Amino acid sequence: MRKCYTAIIFLLLTVTFYSCIQEGTYKITGELGLPDQSVVTLWPDDNSHQIAGVTVADHKFQMKIEALDEGVYNLLISWKNPNRQAQILKNGSRLGTPDTLFSRTRIYLDPNSDYHITSPIKDISNVSIPTRTNLNPFPINVNTNSEATKELQSYLAVISRVTLVFQKKLDSLNFLATVAQTKDDMINYRRIMDEYEGLDDGFFKGEIFRAREAFIDRHKTSPVSAYLIATAPDLKDKRVYYQQAVRKLDAALQQNRYTIEAKRRLAIK
Repeated sequence: MRKCYTAIIFLLLTVTFYSCIQEGTYKITGELGLPDQSVVTLWPDDNSHQIAGVTVADHKFQMKIEALDEGVYNLLISWKNPNRQAQILKNGSRLGTPDTLFSRTRIYLDPNSDYHITSPIKDISNVSIPTRTNLNPFPINVNTNSEATKELQSYLAVISRVTLVFQKKLDSLNFLATVAQTKDDMINYRRIMDEYEGLDDGFFKGEIFRAREAFIDRHKTSPVSAYLIATAPDLKDKRVYYQQAVRKLDAALQQNRYTIEAKRRLAIK
């Protein structure tokens, strides 16, 4: 009888564990202003390997993925650069343009949701390569009934705005510093450089962290919040905040795989 009880308990634990990781079949379709043979690929959040890939035909594509865990994934679109210029090395710098251009976004794949990819750009002949202030010159729209993906997209839009403001400030200060140095105005040059150094990665990361925390605090029922906690790079530095944030997540999220990972990293039992 004891062996029977042990087997039943083991079975229940196994079922509980696998219920935390929801697998599903997903279909992603799209209609893009891209030439045939452009490629659409799906990658895990860490970009460790390609999960699926299809080519665009007649400006459309359809991707079907089976037995994949629910969660955040990267969608990458690539196409041949129509304005390619041969790359050469000159004085240690690489000049020219790349053979292939890319655009990417993130989606939260969850069962029973539809995903249709479009872009407002219909003519790629004028699409530029990414720059510091235009990281995604070929924007991707994700049309979906997945609330988690909508929430993830809204979060990414905030991060893009923070990044753009930061880069523009740095570029402006860099320009002013160059002008001051050209005029041999070292007093202004040092003042500008002090301000430039104040806008370092620490400030930038601080803005990103604040945006993340604001999202988590407002979206306690969203699996995206669980994902942001589980993948937070400042988890150790702000352990108390994240421990409280995990406990405040909706009860329905307590068996989400990201919540489980966050609890493991935070040593929450």
